[in-house]
Amino acid sequence: MHKFFFITDRKQFKKPFLETIKDVLDKGIRLIQIREKDLPDDELFELTQKVL
Repeated sequence: MHKFFFITDRKQFKKPFLETIKDVLDKGIRLIQIREKDLPDDELFELTQKVL
């Protein structure tokens, strides 16, 4: 069971999206919810593929 998880909101990030995800992973977070409601499905899919 994960104690913490991270929900994305790239508009709130001070760093680029993928750099922020890397920082989160480096801190030990292993569950990430990519929640970018404003992106069309194809762009959200592409972004998610980059994270994987």
